[in-house]
Amino acid sequence: MSLILTFSFVLKAYAINEYWHTLNGPYWVNGVDVAYGPSDQYHDWYRYLIGHNAGDSIYYWRSDANQWTANWNNYPGANRVISYKIDGYGQIAFLSAYGDDIYKTTGGGDNWTPMIFPGNYNNHFNSVEVPTTEDEGGDVVMVATQGIQNLFSTYYYHMINNVGQWDIIGGNESPKDFDVYDIEAFGMTGQYPPGLSIGTENGIYVKNYGAWDNPWVQRAFHNSRVPVLEQIGRDTDGPKQVAAVEVGPNGECNLYYSGGGGSDFTTWWMAPKELKIFENSFYKKVRDMAAVVWFAPHISLYVATDEGLFLVTFDYDAQGPTIPASTYQIDHSPFTYDTDVQAVDGRYVSRGFYPIPDTFYSMVSTNYNIYELKEIRTDPGTVLDVQVSEIVSGTYPSNVTGLSFPGTYPDQDPNHDQEVFTVSDNGIIKNHNRDHTDPKWQMVGIANDATGSDMLGTDVATLVTENGEAFTLVSSKGETDGRIMYSSEDGITWEEHSPDDGASIINSVSFDPVLAGKAYAAGIGVWQTDDNGLNWSNMWGSTSPPPFNDVISDWNYQLERNYYFAGGSGNVTATMFYDGAGAWETIHQGLAATDNFNQLAVATIGGILTNHSVYAASSSGIYKINDYITNQTWVKHDYGTGTQDMGTIVADPYFPYNFLAGTSPEAATPMIWASGDSGRSWNQLYNGALDVDNAVINKLDASQNGNVADAQFIAGTNIGSYYLPNPFKHGAYDGEQVWGPGTVIVNGDVIIDGNLIISEPCTVLVEYNFDVSNWGSEDAQKSGIYILGGLTAVGTQNAKILFTSSKPSNKAAGNWTGIVFLKTGVGSPVNMSYCTIEYAVKGLYDKDNVIHSSFDMENCTVKNMIIAGIDLWAVTSLTYNQILNSNFSLCGDYGIRIRRDSNPEAISTLISGTTILNCKNGIWYLGNGDDSGRKRLTIENCIIANPTVTNSYYGISAAQWNGLPLNIDLTKDSISNFTQGGIWLDGTTRDTWLNANKVKRNGIGLSVTASQPQIIGVDDREYNAFCFNQIGINYRKYSGGKTRWTKIKENQAYGVLVESYNYPGDLTPDFGRQGDPGNNSIVCERPAPRYLNMQLTGRPQIRCRQY
Repeated sequence: MSLILTFSFVLKAYAINEYWHTLNGPYWVNGVDVAYGPSDQYHDWYRYLIGHNAGDSIYYWRSDANQWTANWNNYPGANRVISYKIDGYGQIAFLSAYGDDIYKTTGGGDNWTPMIFPGNYNNHFNSVEVPTTEDEGGDVVMVATQGIQNLFSTYYYHMINNVGQWDIIGGNESPKDFDVYDIEAFGMTGQYPPGLSIGTENGIYVKNYGAWDNPWVQRAFHNSRVPVLEQIGRDTDGPKQVAAVEVGPNGECNLYYSGGGGSDFTTWWMAPKELKIFENSFYKKVRDMAAVVWFAPHISLYVATDEGLFLVTFDYDAQGPTIPASTYQIDHSPFTYDTDVQAVDGRYVSRGFYPIPDTFYSMVSTNYNIYELKEIRTDPGTVLDVQVSEIVSGTYPSNVTGLSFPGTYPDQDPNHDQEVFTVSDNGIIKNHNRDHTDPKWQMVGIANDATGSDMLGTDVATLVTENGEAFTLVSSKGETDGRIMYSSEDGITWEEHSPDDGASIINSVSFDPVLAGKAYAAGIGVWQTDDNGLNWSNMWGSTSPPPFNDVISDWNYQLERNYYFAGGSGNVTATMFYDGAGAWETIHQGLAATDNFNQLAVATIGGILTNHSVYAASSSGIYKINDYITNQTWVKHDYGTGTQDMGTIVADPYFPYNFLAGTSPEAATPMIWASGDSGRSWNQLYNGALDVDNAVINKLDASQNGNVADAQFIAGTNIGSYYLPNPFKHGAYDGEQVWGPGTVIVNGDVIIDGNLIISEPCTVLVEYNFDVSNWGSEDAQKSGIYILGGLTAVGTQNAKILFTSSKPSNKAAGNWTGIVFLKTGVGSPVNMSYCTIEYAVKGLYDKDNVIHSSFDMENCTVKNMIIAGIDLWAVTSLTYNQILNSNFSLCGDYGIRIRRDSNPEAISTLISGTTILNCKNGIWYLGNGDDSGRKRLTIENCIIANPTVTNSYYGISAAQWNGLPLNIDLTKDSISNFTQGGIWLDGTTRDTWLNANKVKRNGIGLSVTASQPQIIGVDDREYNAFCFNQIGINYRKYSGGKTRWTKIKENQAYGVLVESYNYPGDLTPDFGRQGDPGNNSIVCERPAPRYLNMQLTGRPQIRCRQY
């Protein structure tokens, strides 16, 4: 009990979705090329991306969805994409596919049409370009190719009499037989066809404007490769360009500025000037460039290299760049690690006047990602800021092989503000919401040193200390080696700190939840660190280590020592070691020889308390050691899961009863289960986006900050990461609570000081015969939902709500307490539809003096109760009460009970279209009428039957409580098989009506006490029937009333029994009189019954008993 008291809490919770839902990533794409296309300068531009993950795919940007959308037609060889940079033409773009064709889109990338490149031309495309003007309406494209013997290397597509045609640029004098790497159009307003330049294996060639067949002329860098050319600025900035010229033996390039300007063709690239950065040559491999003129003479040049992205800034004049130029290596995370840059393209957002900031965007593609850079200048000559953001949403989902969940920080929305670290199978480290301000993903590192090859990421561990330090460890492995990357700055910077100098495979890393500085790693060996991962020491000893998949620690406060558990495969499935022990001890008892342990977990409360239990996700299911101090035997805990290939298990770090477990990636069907009772039973929790996406589970983790109520979980899968708010509920909650949609697991009494709203579809699982809090005081072994407000649980036919026992099989009535309303006085509105409540003691139950302000139940099912389906104190005093089209079955003593509807107000209760089966009492009502006579109990079109329960009572019992007699309407109800009777009326007025009811096979069909019901049929088609009972109708003292069009037949003892007291004022039942025929049929004798049409009241035809 001390445990429960220690962790008592009252909290306010966000309205959360208890489904798994995607964290929208992480995504990644091997970017080949990128391009922008303007709608105008002030709206979101078109974006294009060639990705090379599973084939060559073209993506286009959906600004409405803020993500990329793939055109799933692969374009083998896709290598370059270009869009018009003219306002209003950005939706027109061209894609080159090496060895195939040129494709065009006019819709911003949603569809691409082949342009039918001639088969006798050279289709080994290296570059694609468009003019800087809108001549020919966006139908013109130029291409440059690899050198092929006897084939030209530059071509263009244009329109002749509205028919498209490919031709050779430069006519028959165009270059042949050598490589053209890049083609650029000079920016010259009003000059068409444009002037062009090409970078070739033999320097730079230029072609004058005005005609497509103007010849190519070599101008610069004879015998040198020029892999990249870039136009500076836009169409008004003239023939100013930058070139990357190869000067080194391994493709290193220096940068050159064309100089000159204007329309004089003879000056183009005539006197190039090297862009030296503080007198130093650039000397790096250049793959692409993007440039912009801010205001003359200020230029920004972005250079993509295999060493990273560089920003070169310089000013120019007619003779060339001013000296010195400045360069910035864009080392903002992630470019510190993601250095293999493939392509870059740029665009303006605004070009304002000082001091209004100018903003220039660059889109950058790498082998791992796509980024958008935002360069801001307030003074056109000074770079104010460069901001980097990742833009890969919608591309290629990361295969998340390891992850860690530092959690949601205070005062943040748990739906969006989770910080998560992931590592993927290609070693990319990504972070979600590290700044705690913007829920987005960003690449922050790679799981090996910057010079190493790609390695398979295996695990992530994070630790946030009380003083705000944030440590992160990421493990990876190759064929025979492994790495651990270390960060002490929440992933901002990384260093490699690997055990055994990286010579051993690493499968997992974890921080000690109690001992400061301690962390552990497992793989081909086991290691520990005392400084959060800077230095590692061998824990295994001198013997050859076996392979391990996981290692965990558990601080034992009673013994004041740390216990360590490592799990693997084969003969070392599980081992245990503790401080002071000389060696690891193998634990095999209870396991099969073929079991493999994939992940381990221990039950703790923030590292403060342990119950000496350890759990394992194995290849044959979930195992548990209940107390590793006294009994080191593994026990199978698979009730609800069956024998499954389990790959991952995680404990709620703040509550020792809550666990999630998931299948291994190799399992035939992916699945996640949850347990709120320490692994005693498990319920499926593979729902929401996980289920829709059919995601394969790699790893689960729980949030590390928060408390018992704020626990959250994440799943790393083959297609990204998924988030689950805390599905477990117990204890006290302050204010309105919203559960669902999804699955909620109640494992202790829940007390809500406010309203409870259930969002559909939702399944509320209450742990069976289990209560960790016992706050409701109904039953110490059963959990219940206690509400000091109202309940809204409105489902639909296709999205229902279920309250049920968590027991995976053989559920039973009384597994949990039920839903209990506590607030005395008027309040607690209830609105339910398409809900099922089952296997409780009582479905809905009012404590004494609870008066609902409204009660509305429609299309609901209540079944398998011990005492009652619905047991209310009083229904309402404000609006209305109704139970419509619902079903009650096997509800114990009462299907529906209203114990004290004594409100004098004229608020009626309607029960219609409802079926009540196998309850000792169908409907049991105690209440009163009102002065106006408008307060009524109406039961219509109901089926109330009891075919299986013996010793039952009445189908409908309605009795007066204190105040005025009742007004009741019973219409077209079917009531059968109740031991005592079908209907009992006690204290009703003559304004009580029974119409077209069928009451059969009961003890007494209708028992009337101090009442004058009007038993009135309509005709021989709509009539009341009291048949096959022991007594058809029994009138007791002070009872009477009129009976018309009623059949009272085949009853065993009496058709009608009138118990007359001969008191003054005794009432005589009226079965018909002169001028008012009864039209009744009554069985008078058995076994030879006589059916008489009672036109007149005739006592000989009614067996009377006189006291």
